[in-house]
Amino acid sequence: MTAPTNLRDLLARVKKILCREESNIPAEPDDLLRLGDLCIDTTTREVWLHGTLLELFAQEYEVLLALVCHPGQVFSRERLLRAAWKSNLTDHTRTVDMYIAHLRKKLATSVLHIETVQGYGYRLVAS
Repeated sequence: MTAPTNLRDLLARVKKILCREESNIPAEPDDLLRLGDLCIDTTTREVWLHGTLLELFAQEYEVLLALVCHPGQVFSRERLLRAAWKSNLTDHTRTVDMYIAHLRKKLATSVLHIETVQGYGYRLVAS
């Protein structure tokens, strides 16, 4: 491992290591979100599952972030569109379904799963 070039790089690396250690939580968790076996670093936009980095598209990250910030809360497709695309693209609600399907595959080994609320939208729940 090379030495970090600045304090911010060092802090990011330390946070990653702490995120992998499920028993340790950093002293300043403002930029780390933990839910079940999932850890999201909002400063680096990285998502870790079981200590393994998940590769997410930007919209997948935004959809997941919205769900993780409000576990159990039901989100309509339109609300998830606004969260992920920062606009009112109400005619593209099926795009959300595609990203939800991708996230479900990536979270397959997690204790968390995205549940469909028939006729309305989605919510994140623990199994």
